[in-house]
Amino acid sequence: MARDILGVLLAAGTGSRLRPLTDNLPKCLLEVGGRPLLDYQLEALATHGVEDILVVTGHAAGEITRRYPRLRTLHDPEYATTNNLHSLWAARREFAGRDFVCLHTDLLFHPAILGPCLESRADVGVALDRALVEETMKARVEDDRVVEISKSIPRAKMFGTFLGIARFSARAAAALPDVLGSLVAREENRQAYFTACVPALAAKGFPATFTLTEGLPWVEIDSLADLQRASESVFPLLPLGSKRDSHKK
Repeated sequence: MARDILGVLLAAGTGSRLRPLTDNLPKCLLEVGGRPLLDYQLEALATHGVEDILVVTGHAAGEITRRYPRLRTLHDPEYATTNNLHSLWAARREFAGRDFVCLHTDLLFHPAILGPCLESRADVGVALDRALVEETMKARVEDDRVVEISKSIPRAKMFGTFLGIARFSARAAAALPDVLGSLVAREENRQAYFTACVPALAAKGFPATFTLTEGLPWVEIDSLADLQRASESVFPLLPLGSKRDSHKK
């Protein structure tokens, strides 16, 4: 059954660490198991009834629209000099006042990871793995609230690893454009991640809670080694026989 929730997929990045594979492709179109990563993300969202999708594009945007002609996209014109904080800001008119879930698109993950995050009644909920995964975003938690998500959190203070999946209630989404606007207005945030909004939303009365992967497989693909791990260690553990995405037809 369809949910009244928007899926916002951030796909504007250049994927520079995966060149030359990403010279003319966004990372979300790199293939694992013979299919683009984006297929798996759309499929996971559809499994949980999320059918209203917006992909924020940037690098090689035309490849996404060519391969997925039915998919709704929005282009971030400043993708080459900013990070995904700006991509989420670019989509503010689409999600303002709506329940929405935001995903990085360089992920391969078991669809069941999404369920608890979507079911959460918190205004802001993020998916975490208790394991330390090097070179990814770490989360710091105090009193069962996520107070910071950053790559610079020291191991002694980290609670878990952020997957790149976050859900926002309509209430939080109504406050988010102003929060994002304040953040992107500062030059030091041009390369910031969208997770910079977590403490800023908490300051406005929307603290972030978390759900856990509970050992389900996932990988963020930033390097050739990650891509190999996705193919060899994560893909074989994904459910079989799931439906093909319908945005190509």
